[in-house]
Amino acid sequence: MTKIRDRLFAGLVLVLILRTCAMSAAEGETAYRNERWGFCISYPSGWSADEATNKAGIEVNAPPSLHPRATITVGALPNQSKTLDDPAAPDTGDWMSLDDVVRRQLDALRAYLPEPAGKSVRLIRRQRTEFGGVPAISTEVAYVEGRTEKLDETLWFIKEHAVYSLVLKCDRASRSKYEPVFKRVVGSFRAGCK
Repeated sequence: MTKIRDRLFAGLVLVLILRTCAMSAAEGETAYRNERWGFCISYPSGWSADEATNKAGIEVNAPPSLHPRATITVGALPNQSKTLDDPAAPDTGDWMSLDDVVRRQLDALRAYLPEPAGKSVRLIRRQRTEFGGVPAISTEVAYVEGRTEKLDETLWFIKEHAVYSLVLKCDRASRSKYEPVFKRVVGSFRAGCK
């Protein structure tokens, strides 16, 4: 009976140690769940967060003490019909592909940025990959804003008729500083979390 009690006690101690280690690993992180799309992420607790009014996602900003600043956005929007650009065209039910999404986003960035920044937009890297068991595209886009070269690193994927994007926006020179944080946020992404 004593051996059984000792084993149970040792097992209980081991469970408590493992649980404490797991809680320590999450220490310093803030959990976020998007009610509209049902995805979850975690991000550094010292960073500020703002959920968009349409509840499509979250923007997480590096604290003012970190300079230059960076922003990580994670969100989703409904996928669009390929005929979106032509209202007179009949809706064929064809959804945009990842290639269509990336092309449209680059065009939108060029149109959104004031001159001459819009003309400076260039695709540095585009790589097909997989994320969460679905095809994905990873892109890096550079552009000049003021006198600073900016970088947008984005992971795009489509799941259940929604286009997801996870984006790091920062000065190109500070990428190595923020890349590990971005990778942690991307690694924490979970679809369909409750």
